Amino acid sequence: MQIWLAEDEAPQREHLAALLRQVCAARGVACELRAFEDGQALVDAYAPGVDLLLLDIDMPGLSGMDAAHRIRERDERVLIVFGTNLVARALDGYAVAALDFLVKPITENRLDDLLDKALRRLGPAAPAALTLHTQDTTAVVPVRDILYAETYGRKVRLHTVCETLDLRMTLSALESHLPENAFFRIHNACLVSLAHVDRISGCDVTIGGDILPVSRHKKRDFLKALTSFMGEQL
Repeated sequence: MQIWLAEDEAPQREHLAALLRQVCAARGVACELRAFEDGQALVDAYAPGVDLLLLDIDMPGLSGMDAAHRIRERDERVLIVFGTNLVARALDGYAVAALDFLVKPITENRLDDLLDKALRRLGPAAPAALTLHTQDTTAVVPVRDILYAETYGRKVRLHTVCETLDLRMTLSALESHLPENAFFRIHNACLVSLAHVDRISGCDVTIGGDILPVSRHKKRDFLKALTSFMGEQL
């Protein structure tokens, strides 16, 4: 996800950039972040393909609102969000179809809500790989290599064709970044890849040599999802 930020006050700019990286990491979202000290610099560098703009409305020179108008002339898709000290300025955002307004000081929880809204608006993209964070490192995992994921204590244990990783995120957060038609929750604590189903026997499914139980009340929907997925592969 490409996120561009324009904020003229250096401490605020650095703080927002750090918070954005934190909320993206917590959701397992690969984030390419660029930060600019004014609206003009952002406009000069801009090319379509950015997913989200976070603009301070009141900047010297080219304001965030003026920058948004110029960007919107070139790119109808990009999501635009304004940061402001004045709630009354929110009405100005209708002219550029702003996604949201963030009233300063901007908190981590507010940015997390914003990211959730942005991801839903951008739609269920199917990434080739996910950047995922464990306790000690960061791993880039091809989606096609994921076998299944399960809740393990307060973590998510991800099983792939190559390795097993304990992730610092919830199962729901992981699920939100995977193609909906290719993964299925066989019970509340286990998400499986339909592409790696080897065998179904009664209420059990075999994936990567592991036998996993399927919730009885989810079995019919699981079989329907698997049939639909296999049909799409033909």
